[in-house]
Amino acid sequence: MLHYNQITDLIAELLFKHDCVIVPNFGGFVARNYNSNFSKGSNLLYPPSKHILFNKNLIHNDGLLISALMQKANISIDDSTKQIGDYKDYIQ
Repeated sequence: MLHYNQITDLIAELLFKHDCVIVPNFGGFVARNYNSNFSKGSNLLYPPSKHILFNKNLIHNDGLLISALMQKANISIDDSTKQIGDYKDYIQ
């Protein structure tokens, strides 16, 4: 069983590769990419960035988080689903 902080870290890892990570029955973390830009007024160059938003309406399981947890912890789909459910209860 992974500690809750490890599941949080897994969500962060997934957001580097994917635009959305859904915690079933809780909500989804949505990544929005921003290109680099140059501000002529302040003479500053801003690097590319990614902002994370939370959408409480994205509650349907897309399988991404559960599959990633299955692989990382080498556990069954049932155990992974239970751990994600316990994690959801913990963060609510």
